[in-house]
Amino acid sequence: LEVTVAERTARLQQTIQDLEAFSYSMSHDMRAPLRAMRGFAQILETGYADRLGAEGTIFLRKISGAAGRLDQLI
Repeated sequence: LEVTVAERTARLQQTIQDLEAFSYSMSHDMRAPLRAMRGFAQILETGYADRLGAEGTIFLRKISGAAGRLDQLI
């Protein structure tokens, strides 16, 4: 019985390590496009706000805000 418990514990620990590695990889891969979205939105807002008008600026702020919230969720 002790051997069975030890084997299952070892498999569980390996599974947990695999899940942690997967989770780290996914969060890293998902954050990269979010950083790009926020960066480009900021460039547009600061460099082209006069051409976008008030409505365009509001849309860019919404994009940035949504990307920020998703980054926090990740």
